[in-house]
Amino acid sequence: MFSLGSASRSSVGLDIGSAAIKVVELKAVGKKWRLLRCGSALLPPEAVADGVVKERETVAQAVAGLLKSLRISNRVVAAAVSGSAVITKKIQLPIMTELDLEDQISLEAEEYIPFDIEDVTLDFQILTPTKGKAVAKLKGKPAPKDLNAPEETMEVLLAACRKDLLNNRLETLKAAGLTVSVLDMDLYCAANAYETFLQPPLTGETVAVINAGASLLNIVILRNGAPDFTRDHPFGGHRMLEEAQRRFRLAPGAAQRALLGEGLLPVPKETLHQEVIQPFLEQLVHQLGQTIDFYHQNHTEQTVQTICLAGGCALIPGIADFLSQQTGIPVETAQPAQSGKLSVPAEYVSQLDARYLVALGLALRGAPA
Repeated sequence: MFSLGSASRSSVGLDIGSAAIKVVELKAVGKKWRLLRCGSALLPPEAVADGVVKERETVAQAVAGLLKSLRISNRVVAAAVSGSAVITKKIQLPIMTELDLEDQISLEAEEYIPFDIEDVTLDFQILTPTKGKAVAKLKGKPAPKDLNAPEETMEVLLAACRKDLLNNRLETLKAAGLTVSVLDMDLYCAANAYETFLQPPLTGETVAVINAGASLLNIVILRNGAPDFTRDHPFGGHRMLEEAQRRFRLAPGAAQRALLGEGLLPVPKETLHQEVIQPFLEQLVHQLGQTIDFYHQNHTEQTVQTICLAGGCALIPGIADFLSQQTGIPVETAQPAQSGKLSVPAEYVSQLDARYLVALGLALRGAPA
């Protein structure tokens, strides 16, 4: 949401997670998109924690090395921020023009932001006005007054990020030789990619897009194609990976391959599933169930009808079926390479999986207007 410069002809989305970097380069071709390149690189443990780059030189070198290996020459990227220093909230405000809101957003935000307002960067998006002649007034045309009517309000999506986190991300990417055009938020990028590439046409379903990464669980619920509810949980696949390493004395790489069911398993499959994967999935169901229940309690007229699962945890064998059985909601794993709206070269079809949904959304944000 935080625009920082202009985009170039192709667009590069760079997703820096706590476990890996994912990059996507896209180009618009008519009304569709063409994938030019994509790839990922693992990061050392603790190089990134709670959205903050702790080892700047290590991460910058990994980013530069990944782009070089993929032969991505575009040095302008869209990146994302996440973690406890990032806050989004939908708020109700009196009807006003966007220009007026720009002038007083800091005053309006103080009530909702638990940080010193001087320490954060703010952005906002006016959503569908909720009463009366709001649309007309937003266009600069005063709405007819009814002295007995309640004050007209509009819904605004407020986003705030601590400046130190923004600077941390910008300085890391600058050290990698990159210019940042946009800094967005993980959960909105995943939702944007879902709407662009995965959402069936003419659907009115309420969809929960789940980005389950190594250390953070992003949940955004879309209603009529727009974000209606968001929540972040400090919960992710690192817990399962660390438990597999501890319990079976596995190196990180061997533990990850075992959890994904790749190659010869170093421990019996049944034992691994019972002692490591099953407890993790039960915790994931608990986190997801709490969020959906809370949404239903506060949106009694809405029901989540579909779950789209993305992020590294989406690759765990059987996870979609398990979540569907436990929640009673159909679960689909994000498969952007199968999208009819995205042209994918043959060499990337098997690689462009659910891990890349945020990077795809970022590439869309960085695309030329």
